Amino acid sequence: MEVSGVYAAICQGLLIDYVLNHPHYLGRRHIYMSSRREVALPWIVVSVIAVLAIIMALVFINLIRPDVFGSGSTEAKPAPAQTTDAPPAVPLPRPSTPAPTSVPASDPGPTSTIPVTQWGVSVEFPQALGPAEYQISGDVVTFPTTLAEQLPAKCGNTAEGWGLSRSESKDAQNTHRVGDFYYGIESPVDSCQANSDLFNKIMGLYGAALNSVSAI
Repeated sequence: MEVSGVYAAICQGLLIDYVLNHPHYLGRRHIYMSSRREVALPWIVVSVIAVLAIIMALVFINLIRPDVFGSGSTEAKPAPAQTTDAPPAVPLPRPSTPAPTSVPASDPGPTSTIPVTQWGVSVEFPQALGPAEYQISGDVVTFPTTLAEQLPAKCGNTAEGWGLSRSESKDAQNTHRVGDFYYGIESPVDSCQANSDLFNKIMGLYGAALNSVSAI
């Protein structure tokens, strides 16, 4: 313990003696440290300015585009609703019962001659249709058609309205021309799907009566 204390005292004395005898050493150390501070000072200033510029740039960007750094409202913006134009509704075709474009051929069987004096013609009326009677109203003559009473009720009111008509029109279909008039078939319905066979038979018999129209 005493030896170490003596050794420390000797070293301290030598250091003090060196400093007292060499004062230029402290001067050089002071000059060296001062020069390092002078060189480092500009870089420190530049670094501080750069840091401040970066901070200001971040603040400016955050003010303009808050979404860049996640600031501002955090509410999710609703997605724009997709609108698609619905195609226009196409009306469904409605069932129809068009008038027959042709009259089925039928054997008239026994007939009764009915003179329609108001028109100046006569008709060979099939007895299978009903009694040889008629009613006339203008350009339409109707016959009591008892055969049509057998048609189903779902076909409509088919018991009345059967007969012949006349017209001066050349555009009428299924006509028979006598003189200046075109004669055609009158029917209360255009078809009867529930009993098409009977309906076609009635139309065929009236077709035979139509073709028998002749001038008196």
